[in-house]
Amino acid sequence: MATRRYYVTTSGQPPNGGVPPGTVFFGQPQANDGPPPPPYTPPIPISPPLVLAPMSTYVATASTLPVYFFATLDSSAPPPPPPPPPPPPPPPPPPPPPPPPLCPPPPADPPAASFEIPGVTHAGEDFVRDGLAYLFPESHTIVHFLHDGIRPFDRPQGCTPNFAALKVPTMLTVADLMRRLGVPADDDDRFGVTECIELGNGYWMKGTTYILGDVRSQQTVKEIGWDETRGTSSKPVWIAIYDRTRHGPT
Repeated sequence: MATRRYYVTTSGQPPNGGVPPGTVFFGQPQANDGPPPPPYTPPIPISPPLVLAPMSTYVATASTLPVYFFATLDSSAPPPPPPPPPPPPPPPPPPPPPPPPLCPPPPADPPAASFEIPGVTHAGEDFVRDGLAYLFPESHTIVHFLHDGIRPFDRPQGCTPNFAALKVPTMLTVADLMRRLGVPADDDDRFGVTECIELGNGYWMKGTTYILGDVRSQQTVKEIGWDETRGTSSKPVWIAIYDRTRHGPT
């Protein structure tokens, strides 16, 4: 005998539409007599509550606050003075002074005697015969001969005299030196040489005058102080022709 089962449903209808359990249906499902289910609505997300952090106490000090500066223009204040001008450039150096003028002969004086220097021998001149050599003296002095007949101490300061630099043997007598310089030998009392002493800065002083016929002219140039040190370790000798008719007594 089959077992009877009883089902109690809340709707009072047989459960499962009266279909026994284990029965499989093929085909369209039967319509449900109940109302259709409501459309699907996604759930509304719930945001967590906003939690505010507690405010900390902040005290502003002068060192933490920014400082702003504002400039205002005062139209009544005078404008600031302009900057000083740059210093002027240094002046250029002065040009070098012109060379001192040559000493011209005085126009009122009589023409000076023209003295050539016949005893001067220049390098390259053949003054000895072929096959001969010249034996030079051992010591010499330096003589500056003012060959234009103008004595510098008779002229204004700054005049540059015309001269020829000569190397003279110290064994030569003063008279021989005068003759080698071209002093005429026919008038021993008229001509001679005067030593001109250079003081510097264009100043000159008159020295000793040696007359051709004077006994002092028979001394050697070394004996009167014109030795080999002149023109080397001391100043050179400066001499000018003396003419009694032009320069007056010595």
